[in-house]
Amino acid sequence: MFRFVIKSNHKDEALEHLHSVAIPVTLEDVSQGNESLILSALGFLGGLLQVMKLPLEKQVAVIEALTTKLKNVQEKNQSRKLMWSMANIQFDDTLPESCLDAMLNAACMFLREKPPVFSLSTVCESLNALRNMGGRHRAFCEKNLACIFSAVIPWLFNEADRIRELSIACLDPFSSEIAQRKLLDPNFQAQLRSKYYGILNQLVAAETPESLKIWSFLIQGFGTELHESVALLNELLKIEESALKSKNPGFRQRALEHWKFIVDCFALN
Repeated sequence: MFRFVIKSNHKDEALEHLHSVAIPVTLEDVSQGNESLILSALGFLGGLLQVMKLPLEKQVAVIEALTTKLKNVQEKNQSRKLMWSMANIQFDDTLPESCLDAMLNAACMFLREKPPVFSLSTVCESLNALRNMGGRHRAFCEKNLACIFSAVIPWLFNEADRIRELSIACLDPFSSEIAQRKLLDPNFQAQLRSKYYGILNQLVAAETPESLKIWSFLIQGFGTELHESVALLNELLKIEESALKSKNPGFRQRALEHWKFIVDCFALN
């Protein structure tokens, strides 16, 4: 019992030192340090955030420091580590909406056509940050779904496997809301016809693991709109039919399993 009390006291002291000294010093290094110091501080901070949920006031301080730095970052390693740290934050559902807005804006900024720094590794961490937000505060993401959708959807058809995987992980949980709000609008449909159909056909032909997930997401995202557009439906059915004709029995089986999304779609009405 005596030894347990000592260990407990040491743990409390260590946590107090972490919150009162280590984290403030780390955030100061992130905000004002030189290149080497910033990267070292972010390495410590990001690792810490992976394994520890900080008190609410520290969550706010960390988010403010990271998002402020991200607004002016000009170096790829910094942008990646800043976004990696932000993606690792375990935050409470009572986190102020201003902090959620700041994280959303920072993540989407690197997914837009002209980011402050073009870095595919930062894109991956931005998608991770949005996925983390969707899992921890679904209501906020539903409220801002149009913004998230417009930022993420182009990356759903990127040539990099990991980026496609993360993009579908961000959007798929909200497929029913996307359908209800008709976010797969005429502008997206024009891009789908002119560009994305071809990419998705190539992904299916190459039997990439997430190609059928993207197809089923589109079916769910269009929802009852497919009941009214024979052209949209036929184009999507052609992609599924090509998967069903695959010479690979495993991929053919997965394609057959994904056929249920067409059945579910027409059961909506």
